[in-house]
Order: sequence, then structure tokens, then C-alpha cells
Amino acid sequence: MQTMNKIRMIFGVMAVMLMLFPLATIAQETGASMNGTVRDVTGATVNNAIVVAINTATNARVTARTQNSGEYTLLKARTYSL
Repeated sequence: MQTMNKIRMIFGVMAVMLMLFPLATIAQETGASMNGTVRDVTGATVNNAIVVAINTATNARVTARTQNSGEYTLLKARTYSL
């Protein structure tokens, strides 16, 4: 009888784990963003500059324009070179 209870408990735990596993995979993020500030040689921020990131695997380009503060954000970043 104790063996049967242990088997039921093991199957119960496995069933809960299998039900929760898809929730863990949904929470994974597949992309990221890259942000920064463009400055000139004197350290002043550069507004309205174009920042280009090139995907090193596919040569796909992602561009952004800096704000008045010199800040930019690139979305869907993977492995890029600036």
C-alpha cells in the first residue's frame, strides 16, 4: 500500500511539473534592446545623429536617431556591431 501511495505522489508531482513547464517557456524573451548616448570628442551630446547597428550574422541593419539629449534606443537587438 505504501508503494502505491509513493507512485501516486510521484505521478502527481510529475503532472504538476508538466503543467507548469509551458508557463516557464512562455516567459522567455527572444529579443532585447540596446541604448546609449552619442557624444562628440569634447563630451557634448550629439542630437539628431543616426545610429546604425549591423547584425553580424545576417547583415540586417537596425537604425535609430538620437534625441535632443543624444540618447538612442535600438529595438530587436541580437548580435550587432555599431
